[in-house]
Amino acid sequence: MDVNEFTHLKNQMLRLSPARPLVHSKQHFIARTVTMLNIFTIKPYMKDSRGFTLIELMITLAVIAIGLTLVSAGVQQFVRFNRDVSQTNSLVATLQLARSEAIKRNTNVYACASSSTTASSPKCDSNSWQNGWIVFADPTHDAVDTAGAFSGTPPDTNDVVIQLGQGLKGGTTIQSTSFAHSNYIRYDSTGRSDSSGSFVICDSKKDLNRARAINISITGLVSLAEDTDTTKDYIVNLPDGSN
Repeated sequence: MDVNEFTHLKNQMLRLSPARPLVHSKQHFIARTVTMLNIFTIKPYMKDSRGFTLIELMITLAVIAIGLTLVSAGVQQFVRFNRDVSQTNSLVATLQLARSEAIKRNTNVYACASSSTTASSPKCDSNSWQNGWIVFADPTHDAVDTAGAFSGTPPDTNDVVIQLGQGLKGGTTIQSTSFAHSNYIRYDSTGRSDSSGSFVICDSKKDLNRARAINISITGLVSLAEDTDTTKDYIVNLPDGSN
């Protein structure tokens, strides 16, 4: 207790001397009790309180910076993962739609790569599926020639556009492999595909452990590729067993 505190305490004690009533009323008693509590409890702690030192502040800021960096990396990875899943599921849904529409309409239905899905007259004009795709029915069976190549640039006025798929985001790429034609898949009225093959989907990091694949059998069934290796390497496999 320093000199100022001692003087203050002495003055309080003098105010409580016999020459004066200890309390004038109930309210007076409460007020004096609060005053004494302030002297012996709150005030000593207020005297010793202090802020951060410069070193403590620097350490705190460093810890916060490290935490924000770790959180940011985790959030980015989470966003990429969810985008990959969403875009893969979108293509799976498109292929399943094309097959079901071929059976329902009892005619050939095509899913083709397109870079003009936002144009007034979208066409099957690309080999890069990540730019977008078109699903259309070909009731007149004239979309391809005898060699299996597109006759002109469908869909034409005789065809029925069923779906337009927009391009993928975030640098995601799609590579078709093993299909008879790299720019389209055709389903007949029984739901069978004109060929079997796979779509390999990679994000901008091009990490094989993060790659996904969609396998299509000759029966037209669509399935997500899995790691089928006896010794798992956590890379999905195509139907021929390759990574």
